[in-house]
Order: sequence, then structure tokens, then C-alpha cells
Amino acid sequence: YLNMRAADVGWDLISICNSLGLVVGEDIMFPPDFSVQKGLSVEDLNKAFNCADVLVSTATGGGWELSLTQAFATRTLTVMPANTSHVELCGNQADINETRGILYKSGSNLAQLTVFNSDNEVVRPLPDLDDMVSKLKWVADNRDGEACNKIRDNAYNWTKNSLSWEKHIAPKFHNAFTMAKNLKMQRL
Repeated sequence: YLNMRAADVGWDLISICNSLGLVVGEDIMFPPDFSVQKGLSVEDLNKAFNCADVLVSTATGGGWELSLTQAFATRTLTVMPANTSHVELCGNQADINETRGILYKSGSNLAQLTVFNSDNEVVRPLPDLDDMVSKLKWVADNRDGEACNKIRDNAYNWTKNSLSWEKHIAPKFHNAFTMAKNLKMQRL
């Protein structure tokens, strides 16, 4: 299941699926009538995450992936590339008490780097597929074990305790707007 538009910026995944011999609706699924304005309802999004064993990303960069936080909030394990915000969001991989998601290597050698057309010549890290598969195999072998349960709990508790709109997010916006207002008043 891919929670995204089938035809997105630069990609027509239906054509790619056809080229790979994948049957949409059998081998791979997309949400019906998905758009950036609509997406899925909260109820359907919860159903999708609650059906999943793991969220896997092959992101080559960007900011805070919303799907990662959604997976954390539904206690869905995550296997993410070790690049950009994933490294911070998934926590300390060396300490099971701080691990919230499982990272795999990304861009760790020249063969795993690329530059996309119309991307301001930014060098992007590509997934290390061998390491990703190794991490997915570990999840499959241990999905009901103590370590996976600890990672799920860490992710859920971090989301619940650190990302409350009323306690954490809104006050930061309020402070930013207050600072901007005060700066403007000083300039007048």
C-alpha cells in the first residue's frame, strides 16, 4: 500500500507498476481519489496504519515526513533511510531506550548518490537496499519480540508526550509570532 498519488511530481507509478509486471489492486494499492487537498480521512488513515506491520520509506531527503509521525502515533514500526530528519526522529540507534524507528544506510558510498533533474543540483542519498532488506528481515523475525515492542512504545510515547498541539506546538508558534510582532514594533 502506497499512501500517495499514483501520478506524482516526475513519476507515474501506474506506468512503472505496469513495466514491472505489478497489478494495481492486487500487488500494489493506492488510496482512491487521493489528492494533497483531500488525502484520507483520519478514520481511514488509522485503518491503513493499523493494518501495516511496518512503514518503509526510501526518501532521498526533505523535511519532516508526516507518515513517520503517523506511524509512531499508531505504534507502527518504521524502517527509514539514515538521512535528513529521520536520523533525529528515529532516535539513538545504539540505545534501545531511545530508539523510535529503525534506520538503514543511505548514501553511504558514491554508488548511492544521485542528482535529480530540476532539484537545484542537490546531491541526494539513495537507499542501501541490502541494508534495508536486512533491517526488514530483522523486523519480520522480531516483530512480536521485546525489542520491537520497546521501539513501538518509545515512538508512541515520544509522539504523545512531545508533539501535543496545545502543550508543545502552539506555544512555539505563539512565541514566534510574538517575537515577530515585537521586532516590527521596534522598527516603527
